[in-house]
Amino acid sequence: MRVALVEDNPDLRSLISNHLRSLGIHVETAATGEDALNMIDAEVHNLIILDRGLPDMEGLELLKILRDEKIKTPVLILTAKDGLGDKVDGLNSGADDYLVKPFEMDELVARVRALGRRPSEVVHPVSRLGNLEFHAAENKITIGSQEIELSLKEKDMMESLMRLPGRVVSKASLQNILYGHSEEGSANSIEVILHRLRKKLMQSDANVEVRNLRGIGYLIKEKEVKTK
Repeated sequence: MRVALVEDNPDLRSLISNHLRSLGIHVETAATGEDALNMIDAEVHNLIILDRGLPDMEGLELLKILRDEKIKTPVLILTAKDGLGDKVDGLNSGADDYLVKPFEMDELVARVRALGRRPSEVVHPVSRLGNLEFHAAENKITIGSQEIELSLKEKDMMESLMRLPGRVVSKASLQNILYGHSEEGSANSIEVILHRLRKKLMQSDANVEVRNLRGIGYLIKEKEVKTK
C-alpha cells in the first residue's frame, strides 16, 4: 500500500509515517496543501491521510480540489474538531473516514487497512498473467507450483505493472512509486530492480516478460508464441 500523508505538525507527521513504514507501508509526506497537490498522484497512492488544519488552506478545501480533479483515492481526515457537524462536513466533502485527535496509533492503522482493502482501489489479492500469479499481500510470485519471493522494491514494481498488464507504465510513475518524493532514486536504480525482476522470471520459466519501451516506459505482457 502507498499512502500520502498531509500533516503540518512535524512531530505527528514523523510519528505516523515512521509507524506506517515499520508495517511495510510506503508513505510520502507533505506539510502544506500546495505541496500535497504537487505530490498526490491517483496512479501512485492508494490512500490519503489528510489533516484539516493546514497552514495554507483548510483540509476540506484541498479535498474539494482533489475530488473536482476526479481523484477518487480514499481519504481519511484527521482533525481536532470532534463536533457532529464537523464530521458531517468532512464526509459530505468527499472524505471516506474521519479520525479525531488525539487518537491511538492502533486505531489509525485499523482504519488505514480498512480503507486500503476496498476492492475498487487496490490490486486483487492474487493477480494472474500467463503462468504467473502475483500475491501482493505476501510479496511473492508463483510460476506453477514454484514460489519466488520479492524484495519490497521488486514487489512495488511488480504490483505497479500488474495493475496495467499489457499497458505502459511510465518511468516517472515507477520512480514515484518506488522512491516517492522523499527518497533517493534514479533511472539507473529502476533498471537494477527491473534486471533482478526479469532474472527471477526467466529463471523460473515464466511465460511473461517485462519490456522496456525506450523513452516511454515499461509493460508486462505474455510472451509471444513463436510459430514455425
